[in-house]
Amino acid sequence: MKSIHALSNALEIFRQIYPDIPATTIMVFLQVVIRPGISSRDTAEAIGSSQSAISRHFSMLGEYTWRGEEGWGLVDLIEEPTNRRMKVAFLTSKGQALAEKIAVAIDPTGRSLPPAETADAYVRRVRGQI
Repeated sequence: MKSIHALSNALEIFRQIYPDIPATTIMVFLQVVIRPGISSRDTAEAIGSSQSAISRHFSMLGEYTWRGEEGWGLVDLIEEPTNRRMKVAFLTSKGQALAEKIAVAIDPTGRSLPPAETADAYVRRVRGQI
């Protein structure tokens, strides 16, 4: 029961900020928290959805939606430096702050998440390897 209560607390954080957020969008966001730099293809495989649906969820989490409306700004989508057709996702500072709130809701002892690699740091690291 304790873990279900923690999950409920975490979902309530999303609901307070984004009242109509779809469950799949939450799952996509959590995949980026767990695996910074995850591609849409890998996200689709991880949660059992189509790549086109995942792209729409990523756009809601990003700067602009697929409709050109303002997104939530939680995720940066960048071109993979070694494969420009592929996009990879990283948390923005706003996304990292939300992930921290969720982590505390799940584990009230206050242990925070380790700092995630940013999109800029990833690009610099990968370009240094090319």
